[in-house]
Amino acid sequence: MKYKLLILILLLNISCFNVEKVTFFKKARTLFIEEKYELALDEINHAIQLDSNFSDAFLLRSQIYLGMNDTDRSCVDVEKFLGLVDSTNSLWKNAKYFQNKYCIGLSLEDYYVDLEEYSIRINVNSTDTFAYHMRGNLYFNYDSLSLAIEDYTIYLELYENPAIYYNRAICFLKIGEKEKACFDTKKAMSFDYKPVEAIVEYCD
Repeated sequence: MKYKLLILILLLNISCFNVEKVTFFKKARTLFIEEKYELALDEINHAIQLDSNFSDAFLLRSQIYLGMNDTDRSCVDVEKFLGLVDSTNSLWKNAKYFQNKYCIGLSLEDYYVDLEEYSIRINVNSTDTFAYHMRGNLYFNYDSLSLAIEDYTIYLELYENPAIYYNRAICFLKIGEKEKACFDTKKAMSFDYKPVEAIVEYCD
């Protein structure tokens, strides 16, 4: 009986531990959206102290550091996140884009070479959805958001893809088009796609 009681207590402690770290995470996420970076950092550090393998917390902290113009620490946390998850994680692709842009850096020369390659593919085949997707991502990574939106829109006219709806939603969000961003987010979710929870809450 004592052993069963001990196991029950341990399970309850683990459950409280999980609730506590998630509570810190959610507070940090809300403060981050409000651009209260110092307060957000304090909350997310508590979450990481409770769970040193809390992958989403490292990714959020990387964004907080970026908001504070601390790119070095931001890149350390992105690398930590990528070390904790694999490519099946819904945020892996976004983290890789971030790492390539801010941490590794795609040279301007490489950018134009890749841009030309995908543009040639589109000129040869105007229905090449892959080329529109990749060129849109290049535009996004270099903050050419209106051009990224154009390519994602053409892609979606050819083929409905929840990931592309979500990519376009992020673009709209960055330029302050909340209604369009939320429309695309909800459209992506209609395909059972799971966007970043903070954006879902922002649209509710």
